[in-house]
Amino acid sequence: MLCFNSQKVGYIKKTHGTKGEVIIEFDFPLPQNFKLKEWVFLQYQGTLIPFSVEWYEILDDKTIILKFIDYNDIDKIQPFVLCPLHVDKKLIWLKKIEPIYQNLQGYKLYNQKQYLGQISEIIPIKGNPLAQIEKNNQSILIPFHNEFIKEINHNKKIVIIELP
Repeated sequence: MLCFNSQKVGYIKKTHGTKGEVIIEFDFPLPQNFKLKEWVFLQYQGTLIPFSVEWYEILDDKTIILKFIDYNDIDKIQPFVLCPLHVDKKLIWLKKIEPIYQNLQGYKLYNQKQYLGQISEIIPIKGNPLAQIEKNNQSILIPFHNEFIKEINHNKKIVIIELP
């Protein structure tokens, strides 16, 4: 149950009902072979905390209802609303995710040959995904649609886009 090799896949959007269930919104459409393991991790105040999964139900292509063991009350789970959800990077279904949703944190972003900055996060806004980049101690948001991505080089950790 080590969390050192984890990847952010979504966040707790809100509570659901009164018995501790939560709505999880994923950063990407769920692949057909999606299955949660018995443990997931929530990033709470900068620390990954393990949570044991009791059950989950898929609502749509990006959303599930999730129930954690020992969280049977809305007041116990409420502090974790909006916390990022992490899973083990070795899960098979993570390999089926489109490149735009893969973990590109730390990659250098170029608009053709012009260096834009280093990717700190991909923000998967439906219909308008953004890359948050850092350059000269400033954060900048760049449109990050699949149609703009020309190349992802995982060996060199470089993403090349062509903005209109």
